[in-house]
Amino acid sequence: MPTHVFFTLLGSVFIAAGATVWLISEMPGLASILLPLTLALTAGVWTVRRKR
Repeated sequence: MPTHVFFTLLGSVFIAAGATVWLISEMPGLASILLPLTLALTAGVWTVRRKR
């Protein structure tokens, strides 16, 4: 994996984590719905990519 790809992934993970923390502190009700949905989507994407 090229270095810039790794840092781009790392950056997007940090942004996602920051957004998640903000969401939980601002709107806990929405976060409880969006969080499992996002996790399920991510898991689904990973599974599809691994099978190819």
